[in-house]
Order: sequence, then C-alpha cells, then structure tokens
Amino acid sequence: MRTGVSCPSLEIRPVTDATPNNAGKSWLGNLGVRYLIISGCLTDQCVSSAVRDACDLGYLVTLVPDACATHSQARHDDSIDHIRGYCRQRSTDELVAELGGSEQRGVDTS
Repeated sequence: MRTGVSCPSLEIRPVTDATPNNAGKSWLGNLGVRYLIISGCLTDQCVSSAVRDACDLGYLVTLVPDACATHSQARHDDSIDHIRGYCRQRSTDELVAELGGSEQRGVDTS
C-alpha cells in the first residue's frame, strides 16, 4: 500500500479506525473535508461500517469495490449490493480517470 501520497486535493492515510468519528471527524472537519473515498479489507464488516458511519456523519462517500476484499466473493458481492444506497461506487480505473489521472495531478506513484 502506498501511504502519504498527496496532491493538492488528495491525501491517502492508513487508519486503524476507518470511521471518521470523534477525533477523526474533528480533524477532517477542520480541513474542510466533505468527500471520502473508501476502500479496504473485510468489505462486509469494516468497509461497510465505515461507509455507513461516514454517511451518517454527513460525508459524501465514494466506495471503490475493486479495491476491497473479504473472505469470499459472495460475501463481497452481497456487501457491495447492500451498501449501494449509501454511497456512489466507482472502479479504480473510473476513479483515477475522474480525478484526472495521477500523472496529471503530480502524484508520485513510485
């Protein structure tokens, strides 16, 4: 996983508590963050909870299903289907294109 990759409007941070609650909500709010891009492991547990919690806190969430994983494809697919109404979903390729591509944004991907 690449960490600390940033550009003017994008910062990737590894976190142990994926939900932006309490302290997370405070520092994200102080930065003026309104949009979150979520991916991770255990789609049907951690990822699903993070998406729902972030939406409950008022964030606009984009989930990247092909950047998520869990113990089986069936569990992954069911989870993605169940949280569809909470967030918009984009593939990694769609999201990179939407953000203008890392090369155009000056992101070091090495």
